[in-house]
Order: sequence, then structure tokens, then C-alpha cells
Amino acid sequence: MKRFFTFCIVVLFATSIFIKAAVNIDTAIVVNKVKHKLLLSIPNDYNKAKKYPLVIGLHYCGGTSQEFRTAIKLVTDSLKIIVACPDNSSNELAVNDSNMITIAIDSARSLYNIDTTKVYLTGMSCNSDYILQHALNKLYPFKGIFPWAPYTSGINPKYYNLNTKIPILLSIGTEDPNYVIILALYDSLKFHKANVNLIIEQGIGHTLAFADFGKMMVKSIYYLNDTNTISLSSQADIAMMSNESKDIVIKYKNKSTHKIKFKIQSSNPSKVPNPKITSQKGDSIVLNISPAITIYGKFSIVIEATDSLGTSIEQITFHVNVTKFVDVKNVNNNYLFEIYPNPASDLLNVRNIEAGSILQIFDITGNEILSKVLNSSIEVLNVTNFSKGIYMMKVTGKNSNETKKLVVK
Repeated sequence: MKRFFTFCIVVLFATSIFIKAAVNIDTAIVVNKVKHKLLLSIPNDYNKAKKYPLVIGLHYCGGTSQEFRTAIKLVTDSLKIIVACPDNSSNELAVNDSNMITIAIDSARSLYNIDTTKVYLTGMSCNSDYILQHALNKLYPFKGIFPWAPYTSGINPKYYNLNTKIPILLSIGTEDPNYVIILALYDSLKFHKANVNLIIEQGIGHTLAFADFGKMMVKSIYYLNDTNTISLSSQADIAMMSNESKDIVIKYKNKSTHKIKFKIQSSNPSKVPNPKITSQKGDSIVLNISPAITIYGKFSIVIEATDSLGTSIEQITFHVNVTKFVDVKNVNNNYLFEIYPNPASDLLNVRNIEAGSILQIFDITGNEILSKVLNSSIEVLNVTNFSKGIYMMKVTGKNSNETKKLVVK
């Protein structure tokens, strides 16, 4: 697979409702005795008396700094930034060339009035992965990083500092070959309590050539500069069967006077459609989650709340664990066995059983994991070794054929 690389410096200033075309400036830097192009984009009303935050980005392998500077034009124009894109001849940054990033920062500082407490880092593909490996290991005191479509073959704690304190915004397309790996990386960072958010671009592959790329870069910067005027209630992971539909309530708080807009996305909308807001009252919204009836697995839901200006943004994520529906029809609806406690974690009681019945338990794939003949009306099962999740328990007797849902916690 072709790997990509992007290297770029962006300087971020205050948001403006007026969009003015930036001025492009081309110069050069020297890294390890090798000369590299340095392409800059400067707000046309640049004021040397003001300090400007700085964003550094890395172009993809096979790409150029010119291409990346053009791709992030909306960030430059709408946010009044300085962009400086060093060019590494379309190659991936070498392990010992991380000083290219710091040299680029120093070069920008020598040319413009930079706020050194507000330096950011972005990039794409193989060098987006380079960002994750090096920036998270204290390469520079970045205020935040926002890598797009990192190219990585796996998550090795040897190379990724999952305990990082640097704010991170991961963004990835659902059609990207690394999509599943990046979702796993996001989960790992969340597990280690990193300050990380996620942008999912549905229907997008491993490319920056799509209409909303610039908007995504703008949103990334807003995430890293969140004003914290919006807060969302947390949501625990949900377990459900594929033939179920569930409503959940998300509460929110808004300290500003601006109206909040919500965007809710599924990590796999073809299997778990993007949840719909069915009602919004006071300080809460109700979401409906309805998986496709033939699927099973674990999926992520991303809830994003943004004020009407787009400058304040908040996010929560949670998993939906879907169990495949096992369609077993009842023979006698008047005969119902009982199971308790449910959810269970160790011992499970099964009672009101017809003697001689066969008890079967199926996992989320519909595979049978337990089968036994019951000789009494009460049975005690040990589910300690069962994985957490949803199961189907079927009891078949001479006069009965019943199925119940069992949850192991």
C-alpha cells in the first residue's frame, strides 16, 4: 500500500467572521545539512505586535508541502493563521530527523511573532503515525496534536506513549484501511485516561482530497482550543440484541448564549445506523439506537455537541455491544422457566424447568457453548468463566420450547 507523508506549520490566531485570503511565502530550512523547502501562508493582515499560535504538520509520503498547504487553505483563511510547510521530498521523516519539526518551529519564530505556549502539530498517513510516536513522547511541549489518517500496522506501547498528557484529536475515514486500528488506538488512549477526541469521516478513504477536509482541520483546532462552555453526561456501554431498539438519554449543559447543535455518528453506519434524536427537551436529548437485525459485534457511537458559532465543542463516546438474535419460536407460551440473578456474574439459578428438558446456551454468534439435560426443576450454573456480554438460553422439553436472554456482567 502506498504510504503518505505531510509536513506543515500552521499558526493559529483568533477566529474571525471575515475570510481574507492569505499571502503565500516560500523559503527554506536546513536539516542535518540538507536543504528543504519551507512553504508559508500568512494572514494578509498579519500584525507583528501580536503573538500567533503555531501549528506544525507533516505531509504524506508521495505528497508535497504545496499540496498540503493548498488542502488546509480554509484553516488559513477562516482562522487567520500562519502556515509553514517544510517539504521532505515526498518521503517519510527518518527516525533521527525529528529535529526537522523543532527547526521548523524555530524558523517560524525567527520570521514571525509566535506564541510558544500555543504550538500544535498535524499531518497525514505515515508521518501522522510519526507524530503519534514522537510527539506523545515529549518531542516538544505541544499544546495539542491532530493527526489525520495515521498509517500504522498495530498499537505497540513500546512506540506509543498511551499515558501522554498532550491533548489529542484523532481523525480517520471509515473507508481507510487503518480505520479499525485507529479506533482501537483511540480506545486504548481513552482507557489510559488520555485527553483524546475522535472525528469519524464516513465514506472517506486514505486521502485528503475530499470536500470537507478543510472543515475537518478547522474543527480539529476548535477541539484543541475548546472553551469548555458545553458539557455532556457520560454514557456507559450498551448491550443489546440485534432485533432490539433502545432509547438513551444524554444530558447537557450550555454556559454560553449560543444554541447547541448535535452530531451523532456510528463507527459502522451500515450495521448500526447513526442514532436519531427522537426528542429534545430542556437540557437533554433522547437518542434511538437500532442495529441491523442480522449483525453482531462491538460498535462505537460518537456524540458531538457544538455551539452555533462552532467555537465550543464537546464529545462523548461509548460502545454498543450487539448480540445476534437467535430466532426460536415458543411451542407453549404458558410454560416459562425462570433465571436469576440476571445479569449474573458467578452463579445462575434456573427454575421452573420441566424434568428431562435440554438446556442450551448460545453466544453472540449463535454458536452453542453449553448443552445439558436437566433432571430436576431447579438447576444452578456457574458462569464465572463466561465472557461479559449477552447470551441466549434455550430450554426444550416435551411440552415446552422457550428462549430467554441472559446477561453476564
